[in-house]
Amino acid sequence: MEKFKRGMKVFYIGICSLVLCACGIKTDYEMNIKNNKSMDFSYLVAIDDEMMDALVSFSNLGDDVSDEQKWELLEDNYKEQTNENSLEEQGYEVERYREDNYWGLKYTKKFKNINEITGEKVTFSLDADEEVED
Repeated sequence: MEKFKRGMKVFYIGICSLVLCACGIKTDYEMNIKNNKSMDFSYLVAIDDEMMDALVSFSNLGDDVSDEQKWELLEDNYKEQTNENSLEEQGYEVERYREDNYWGLKYTKKFKNINEITGEKVTFSLDADEEVED
């Protein structure tokens, strides 16, 4: 257990270093609200090849790593950081995202009526640090 904790500290330090060195992280939110008040929602989070290489180097996978092993490593790390299972339990679908030099996960969900996620019924938050004025 102590080795795991030490390994995670090294992982976090490495990721923070990479972020400060302008390595790429891509995020995207999309909401498509229709006239009948139904909504398609998607959320994407992805890292570029440099960050993926760093993630692999901090793992115990060795030098010859297949794409499938990289996907599993990314998915496992994201689940640990975000408790992804709770999103799946809330009905979100998860799919792999691979475009250009980015590796990521895309979460999607269809809501029958936006009233399901407004007011006191909200089960997630997309609040930003700054308020947006109309």
